[in-house]
Amino acid sequence: MYTLLYDSMIGWYARRKVAASYLHLYAVTTLVSMAFINIASIVVLCAYWNNAWAEKLLAAGKVPWASAILAAALLATHMLYFRRRRPAAVSKSRTDIPQRSRWIAGIYMLVSVVVFLYVSTLVPLVHE
Repeated sequence: MYTLLYDSMIGWYARRKVAASYLHLYAVTTLVSMAFINIASIVVLCAYWNNAWAEKLLAAGKVPWASAILAAALLATHMLYFRRRRPAAVSKSRTDIPQRSRWIAGIYMLVSVVVFLYVSTLVPLVHE
């Protein structure tokens, strides 16, 4: 499933005429940022439901380096996971990627951001 998202990101950025040498980097960093906000959404939602572990993570997230460590860990994980796929994905031309799979990336990004924006409004309710 995640590989499909990666391929879709490659198609998404290839359609926008990003240079082939940057496609892999763009796709991976976009997936990292989406994973970060998805994890944040899950933690906030669980804290809203009064899970103690989520409330502790939410409190730890106020420390600037905690979020940076999570982001660095996500980036390293994604780079390691997708490093084998890079040569095959970058060598694809724009016509090799099915038209439908390109929109999966856009829909995934949109839904992730909308869910994050909604769930982030619950943060003040967690600590009342």
